[in-house]
Amino acid sequence: MNSYNTLQQQQAEQTFWLFFIGGVFVMSVFCAIVGSIIGDSKGKRTEGALLGLLLGVIGLIAIAVMKDDRPGAQPVAVQAVPQAGPAGWHPDPYGKHQLRYFDGTSWRDQVSDSGVVSSDIPPPPVVPTSPPPPVSPYPS
Repeated sequence: MNSYNTLQQQQAEQTFWLFFIGGVFVMSVFCAIVGSIIGDSKGKRTEGALLGLLLGVIGLIAIAVMKDDRPGAQPVAVQAVPQAGPAGWHPDPYGKHQLRYFDGTSWRDQVSDSGVVSSDIPPPPVVPTSPPPPVSPYPS
């Protein structure tokens, strides 16, 4: 009867390790997939997948805070926000719409996307600079 208990204990240990290793594998694959999705948004799909696969959740955090090195990529917080200049329609410095109306001193809530004018309250200013020349809110 002692050998029966030992056999049960061995089977229980084998089952535990099977589930443990399976769980680690599933978690690694999950982290690799999520890492590749996050990395793809920054032009670093392979790095994201590898960090997720090898480091798990820590890798996901690492790829999430990585800088976007793609040409033309610019964080919204660094975009220019005019403080003075000609009134008119300008490219939306917040990146939410195609155009936003600047009244000469501040950005207004009037926005335009593909010629459709609507309203969206602008976030607070970030970096003061001069605005680009005005453009029409309606496509040519």
